[in-house]
Amino acid sequence: MERDDMPYLSDDPDRERDGVHETPLSATYEHIAMRDELASKIEALLEDARDWAEASEDEGAKEIFDILVELYERLGESLEESDP
Repeated sequence: MERDDMPYLSDDPDRERDGVHETPLSATYEHIAMRDELASKIEALLEDARDWAEASEDEGAKEIFDILVELYERLGESLEESDP
């Protein structure tokens, strides 16, 4: 089958067969992705803070860990975790 015989399945006829393009994210999904990325970073930080709080007798370490837990909980579940 020749390439010219292949049907074109785009919604945008101006971009017909002009290569691969990034799929644009809507603002809603972009914000969700940013929140999820931030939650992942805080989750990794939580592991280190937990280790520090357990190894240290410093009350400040425990307080910082508790603050990070509260912050992580305020971000809520990511979409991946909430999927059935």
